Amino acid sequence: MKSKKRPAGRVRPIRALVVCGSLVTLLAGGCGAGGGLVEAAARLRLNDCTPAFPDAEGLGTADRIVLDFTGGFSRLHPDVELPPVAWTAFALADGGTLADAEQDFIEDVRDTIVQILCEAGLYEVQVRVGEAEDFGEVNVVHFTADVPTDRSHQMGLAEYDPCNHYHDNIAIVYGGQIARYGIVGTYGEWVNIFANLAAHEIGHTLGYSHVSRAEAASSTRGSFTELMLDGHTIDELRGEQRILTAQSTCPSASDITEPVLTHESMPDLGR
Repeated sequence: MKSKKRPAGRVRPIRALVVCGSLVTLLAGGCGAGGGLVEAAARLRLNDCTPAFPDAEGLGTADRIVLDFTGGFSRLHPDVELPPVAWTAFALADGGTLADAEQDFIEDVRDTIVQILCEAGLYEVQVRVGEAEDFGEVNVVHFTADVPTDRSHQMGLAEYDPCNHYHDNIAIVYGGQIARYGIVGTYGEWVNIFANLAAHEIGHTLGYSHVSRAEAASSTRGSFTELMLDGHTIDELRGEQRILTAQSTCPSASDITEPVLTHESMPDLGR
């Protein structure tokens, strides 16, 4: 396993459009920069919604999201190397653990996140699985076996970025905290749990704020639960979630110009 690098401190504002041939893309390096960075960036130029969502046809990628299951360093915990998720900690209802289907599970989580974002009309996104340091300037979700350093019950943490000013925000899904609840679920329920948590935190990095239960009650669709609820029960996490409640991701009264931290926790440890 290759050694991880601590992330450099964020310097703002630096955003450059680099034209490579006939493509315009956001890159940390320039055209012809060496090695894996360009290769990785090339895989992130087209959005993920095009195949199933005609309205996305012809759109590029404004927000590139990398799901990093390998641990490593995060700007939110710069002095701590996050351990990778321990899949043996998550029991399946029909026996075994998620470790028995790790790679398929990770891809299914990724596909579910894409479906959630595309159904919300966030067509200019692309979601990839990989190591964050291979992709340059991207939004990153770190999945880790760790628990929150402040000993809280939060299962996720993210930089809340109203108006989506920046495209290199960080989120964390704390697998160690999820494991503490002793959940036994079907494969599909586990896909929903991890995808819902990650998509919720991604929502914050794109400018979505929490929604109260009172607000969510007036926005329903089938059996879906509001993704951006301010606290989900375990049963809600097991099911399918979508962004249902209309909200401004760039409120005119907002005086937040830098991302601030927000988290996802259990309301009264409800099930």
